[in-house]
Amino acid sequence: MGYCYTASGKLVCDLCGAEGAKKVPCPFGYCQAIAACPECRANRKTDVLGREAHRERGCEAAHLQFEATQRDREALLAGGEYVLRSGLGAGDKVQAIFEGKDGSVGRLIPNDIYRLWATRPNPTLSWFEALAGGPFEELKEERFFTKTV
Repeated sequence: MGYCYTASGKLVCDLCGAEGAKKVPCPFGYCQAIAACPECRANRKTDVLGREAHRERGCEAAHLQFEATQRDREALLAGGEYVLRSGLGAGDKVQAIFEGKDGSVGRLIPNDIYRLWATRPNPTLSWFEALAGGPFEELKEERFFTKTV
């Protein structure tokens, strides 16, 4: 979701439509900040902007789940696993890049196996290979492993 601005460039309140709003961040750091005018910031602290309102929307639980997934990822990397970083469809296969503590590796994985990544947080190369019953063809082109920032 984006923010609305007036023709003069002032931020519009997401709650009442008034101009001159400021962004109020999620107290759990999970969802997008809400644009709120001074009146809404003063009067809507409990029902929309406050900690309890965000907790009821699931922000706290989602943030805690995200943190747990990140800790799991770091543990997998520290243990020598290669964790899926990205994938790009190439016909009936996917060019998958896995990140490890010593760098990245690439593999060409059949679509039907690659699709299963969504069923597991932090899928690893060894997990994919176990599903397939063996190793995959390596991607050797350096351009697949370049990180862009």
